[in-house]
Amino acid sequence: MQFEKHCAPRSANQISSQIDCSQLKGTAVQWKGSVQSIRITGIENAFESLLGYVPESLGQTIRCFYDNNSTLISHPSGMRPNQCSLTAHNVYSFEVELSGPYGERVVSSSKGLLHVSATHAFTEMLKLLDEGDIVQFVALFDNYPIFRYPPRLKLVQLECIHCNKFQKNRHSHLRVTSSKMDRTGVWSRIFNAFKFFFHFVFAPFIRIR
Repeated sequence: MQFEKHCAPRSANQISSQIDCSQLKGTAVQWKGSVQSIRITGIENAFESLLGYVPESLGQTIRCFYDNNSTLISHPSGMRPNQCSLTAHNVYSFEVELSGPYGERVVSSSKGLLHVSATHAFTEMLKLLDEGDIVQFVALFDNYPIFRYPPRLKLVQLECIHCNKFQKNRHSHLRVTSSKMDRTGVWSRIFNAFKFFFHFVFAPFIRIR
């Protein structure tokens, strides 16, 4: 699929090419690319959102009841971090910047940039990626406008082709990661939030698994 055939500006009036390009919405592509950067673009925490509706003293009690964050972080002088945290329940969204396609003549004869959005399902794999790693991915043209540059796609599957931090035995289960592994959908978050408060009220008498 040649992206620039449909989406590259050919004249001062780009309306026709942009209309043609918009027809690619929902189209899946499979490309290889070289990782340029990875960053978090959004954080959701359904539990913290719920705690916003209760008094602060009760909210802090609940945070400490569920706190399982054992990470030791040094803070600059003058900063007083919350002693109890629910960051273990954070749901992240990411953006990966890729140059490519790697080793193929699609998109453009000269290497271009792609921005790929990724869900929480890719967290562990993305933590291991670094600049220059080569990955193969399946992604969708998911949002209008399709013709913007750099192109922005939604990640469906990510495979590590050559990644420096990957260890064959330790990380083999992460080499191919799919968005189908994501368990952070709306209904899942609602159910987990219900369990969150239910366990606080009734533990240790009754627990929902």
